[in-house]
This record gives sequence, C-alpha cells and structure tokens, in this order.
Amino acid sequence: MRKYLLFLALGTFVLTGCGEKTLTCTNSETSDEYSIDEEIVLKFDKDGEKIKSGSFAAEFKVSEDYIERIDELIEYTETSFEDLKEKGIDYKIQEKNDGFSLTLNYNTKNLTEEQIDELYFSGMYFEDGYNTVKTDYEEQGYTCK
Repeated sequence: MRKYLLFLALGTFVLTGCGEKTLTCTNSETSDEYSIDEEIVLKFDKDGEKIKSGSFAAEFKVSEDYIERIDELIEYTETSFEDLKEKGIDYKIQEKNDGFSLTLNYNTKNLTEEQIDELYFSGMYFEDGYNTVKTDYEEQGYTCK
C-alpha cells in the first residue's frame, strides 16, 4: 500500500523555469512508531496540461523501538523501487541516524511511451493536468501550492 502512495506522490512535482507551471505538495504523517515528511514537486508545460518532470522526497524517521530494524526497512524500500531505474526514474535511499531518506526524480522526455503508460497505471500522473493533480493530492491530505 505504501508503495502505491509513494507512486502517487511521484505524481506531484515542483516546476521551475520560464514558461512552466510548478506544483509543490507536502504531507506529514506521524504515529508512535514513525514519522514521514513528504514533498512532491511537479513541472508542467506552460499550459499546465502535461507533466514534464517530477521529484519526490521523503524523510522517514522511526522510534527507538524500530531503529534496530532500519536496515530491514531500507531493504524493503529498495526492493519496492528497484524496478524504477529500468523505467527511467532515478532514486536514492540514504540511511540516517533515526531513519532514512528517499528521493526520486524523472523527466518525461527521457521516458518512452511504454514506460509512461506502465508508470501511469501504477498511479503516477503523466496525462492529468495541473488542476486535476492538485485536487487529487489535496483530497489525499497534501497541502499544495
């Protein structure tokens, strides 16, 4: 389930540059066992109709009860995302003292139509416009601007 939420998060990207629209969405989730801070940034074309590139960053922090299992959590995350590189998405996982960080980046011009179709059905937004993506993320509890 978390994998699909992260895929959805990938759909939100910060867009910068001349003639582009940028959408940035953030979300935080906290429990007794963990906390997650997420930021999704999507770059759309100037009309806001198509995503050009995107990034996703998450900071996962675990309670002291789970810190001894951090290697297991990292391995699980790596296993969940290892096929993304083949699909044109770069990701990096970095261990921290109290958890780990995950970053994902992609540029649609580097993806084939087949890769885009495959990722789109995994919950990533490629063909939805700025307003649709923004609304979808806000309905999931993200704050977007």
